[in-house]
Amino acid sequence: MLSKSFRAVVTATASAGVGLTAFGDRPLLITTVAGMGGIFALGWPGLLGLPARQGTSVLLLATIAAGVSLQWLTGDLAYAALGFGVVVVAAFVLQLLRRDGRPRLVESVAGAVTGAAVLTSGVGWLAVGTGPSRLGCCWWGR
Repeated sequence: MLSKSFRAVVTATASAGVGLTAFGDRPLLITTVAGMGGIFALGWPGLLGLPARQGTSVLLLATIAAGVSLQWLTGDLAYAALGFGVVVVAAFVLQLLRRDGRPRLVESVAGAVTGAAVLTSGVGWLAVGTGPSRLGCCWWGR
């Protein structure tokens, strides 16, 4: 188990990474968002203590991959939201495929869907765009 101070340092570093790469090239921001999403997908089920950790991690990795890919290919955040709807259905299918008697079913579904919502929200960074002018427009509403 990672210590709380180490988790805080990793979180602060990841936040600074998104902030700094938002001023750089678009592929750098895409890589940063996908990397942070991958780390989140691997750690989220363990942090919540979900019973189906491997399945939930795979579902969350698919969520970030689909969200980043759809945003990159289409440039429209609506497709990432559509992908989130598919992930919600997939979270229920994941529970149907469990073989362990499905203990803590509600917590497992809620954890998977909440993690997918966080990852889909992270894809929103890609919709903002890169460069100081795009971020300035986002911050000041112009």
